[in-house]
Amino acid sequence: TRLISSLASKVFVFTLDSDAPQSVRHMSVGTHNSSAGRLCAEVINRALPEGGQIALFIGDNERHNAQQRRLAIINALSNVGEDGEEITDPDIAEPLEVGNYTIVKTYLDGGDTDQAVANVEQAVQEHPELGCVVALYGYNGPACRKGLANAGKLDSVKIVAFDQHEETLAGIESGEIVGTIVQDPYQYG
Repeated sequence: TRLISSLASKVFVFTLDSDAPQSVRHMSVGTHNSSAGRLCAEVINRALPEGGQIALFIGDNERHNAQQRRLAIINALSNVGEDGEEITDPDIAEPLEVGNYTIVKTYLDGGDTDQAVANVEQAVQEHPELGCVVALYGYNGPACRKGLANAGKLDSVKIVAFDQHEETLAGIESGEIVGTIVQDPYQYG
């Protein structure tokens, strides 16, 4: 944030893809992550139409895109309408009842793919009734697929992902992944 703000005092600066909203950048070009999160909630509803337990997986909850995606999923699954009060700062580690769903936890991996796989294995062990895992960053989709395979749960736990990772697309083709939310950089660019 400090670097971007410093540069923006000298030249025109815009962020591309991930935003730095606390900086004084001039503009941001990228995915509307709240819309992407709401679209992800629609895919979750298709994966588990009766509701159930879900777990979210992401590198961290510090980046703006991570926060927006997660909050939009939570609020969309809560069926918050125009008159309803949105959930604004839910605890990452605590279970959260949202509509017909329980978000058992948001697992953070710090960008470490091995930790991302281990988190999925841990989630399945901690929550035997887990029905869906949601991968909020591109590498989390393949990590969810591998973690569920390692735990012998690839056939029983649904996967919803973000981004156009080659392994995620292969998982969609094989039926192991329900769907993925993909940005179109050719259009927003």
